[in-house]
Amino acid sequence: MFPNGVGCIPGQYYQKDVMKFKNKDKDGLFRSIFTAYFILLLHVFLLAGTGVTIIFSKEFTTIFPG
Repeated sequence: MFPNGVGCIPGQYYQKDVMKFKNKDKDGLFRSIFTAYFILLLHVFLLAGTGVTIIFSKEFTTIFPG
């Protein structure tokens, strides 16, 4: 043990610590991409739903004039 209370020299990391950071980065990157894709997909469904609602409301007013 070194005087700073860490098991390695300051500025150096154990190999397993470096691998742990790399795995966390990959998981975070995958999660970010998945979240962005999910938000994009929700917006596509929202626009499609709005378009369908507009089309049906126009057809409804044509069939049943008010």
